[in-house]
Amino acid sequence: MVSGVSESVTSGAQSGPSVNAYDPEYRDALEDHDIFFADGENPPPDFHELWIAMLQPKESPGPDDREAETFRAVLTEASKQSTSVQDILPQLVPLNSLRLEKDTAFVKDQLWRRDIALQPEILPTLTTPKPDVTIGWKPAVFKSRYKNAYKSLQAFISPIAGFKSVAWPMFTITIEAKGDRRSLRVASLRNLHNGAVMLSNLFELKRKCGNEETFFNKVHVIGVELTAESVQLSCYWACRNDIGVVEYFGERLQCWSLFDATGDSLRNARRGMRDAGYATQSNGQSPGPSSGFNQT
Repeated sequence: MVSGVSESVTSGAQSGPSVNAYDPEYRDALEDHDIFFADGENPPPDFHELWIAMLQPKESPGPDDREAETFRAVLTEASKQSTSVQDILPQLVPLNSLRLEKDTAFVKDQLWRRDIALQPEILPTLTTPKPDVTIGWKPAVFKSRYKNAYKSLQAFISPIAGFKSVAWPMFTITIEAKGDRRSLRVASLRNLHNGAVMLSNLFELKRKCGNEETFFNKVHVIGVELTAESVQLSCYWACRNDIGVVEYFGERLQCWSLFDATGDSLRNARRGMRDAGYATQSNGQSPGPSSGFNQT
């Protein structure tokens, strides 16, 4: 709902039974909160622009053949020993190469605010997001653009409280490395919820700055789902339905196997993450310097 964030921030998340992505009813609970997998239906126009951006020939952030071979060996050993994929995240996702503008930063394993729950009055509630990696805009972006309004905007909208490096997230990485068939499904569900929360907070920011109509039917945030076998890239957007309710959608952009003997999958995954993130940042849809927001 449009008022989900504002109500939860002012009144606090309500207590009651909650579900997480491992529960069989979690997808139903997401849909009860107006959060859906698009399943290929009615993607926004810029969904195809992301595809074009990902397919453009450009220099890839590695790996070279030796690095790819080493990574496969490490991944195989990690899978055999049930080692967390978190430990090999730096080799899979070179985070510094994804920080595409100087005004972005990342933080690992950060629990988001409990009081930004979407529609907390609906039971069961959804567990608080805790992405393995959150990438977003630094506070300096908003301090320079919104000046005196920055503190009140952050306190009301940003899902990350008390963390100085990231103010507003736009990209999350979720890891499920248990090695079973549920891993990718669970990671996708977690990131779908993350994406909806990021979108909801961005909508509140746009609304308060008098620019809400530029928010709908556009991809604003990106997610990566990482398992012991694959890496998947997803994107998220929001629409108003026929009765004016805001609904949130997610769709897979691409999925790569991490056991590709040529190393091409790892190379393409890195490039896809970078290019999709760059396209999302640079097309004026994010709340960063190029967003065209009204000064406050």
